[in-house]
Amino acid sequence: MIRHVTGYTRFNISKTVIENMPITIPSFEEQKQIIDIIEPIEFVINNLISLVDNLHMLFKNFINIKRDKKNMLQHLVRPLRNKSQQTDEIIDLSKINSDSLLNNSFSKSSGFKTNKFFAKKNNIFISTIRPKLKKYGIVIKDIDILGTLLNFESINEKDIGYILAIFSSDEFQKYCDLKSKGTKMPIIS
Repeated sequence: MIRHVTGYTRFNISKTVIENMPITIPSFEEQKQIIDIIEPIEFVINNLISLVDNLHMLFKNFINIKRDKKNMLQHLVRPLRNKSQQTDEIIDLSKINSDSLLNNSFSKSSGFKTNKFFAKKNNIFISTIRPKLKKYGIVIKDIDILGTLLNFESINEKDIGYILAIFSSDEFQKYCDLKSKGTKMPIIS
């Protein structure tokens, strides 16, 4: 390629040289292997983009909520206890990061039999076992969740950002920790 470059101060290469440049195309099997690597990454990226878009909208609405009135969580959410829908993937609470809304660790659901619940997009969940681990989040797509948890639906969709802000606050997390019962595996009702 270098031998086809012309010029002294500005180097140029002709269109003909580029058009006639030999390139190597991977075999069909190699292309399939590349796609097998790229597809799961693309899935995670698309979910992250969707999550960021949803969170931006939700927290934008949070700013517009009047903060001078006191609310009880029961006035903002409806608890849900939906039976598993046997989705292909599952959010496994044991695998999500502490103190993070982002839950892109999906497991295959076939190996789990109990403690599975169905959650719809924009449902909010919080783990009730070991509240110190701060496991909570928003569901980015209709999916089963595995774990000891409470699953909520916002009564008013505009309150979702506010509810997430509450769940993620240190004050709420300390409250849950204080109200939990048990020593090895403390749980909150």
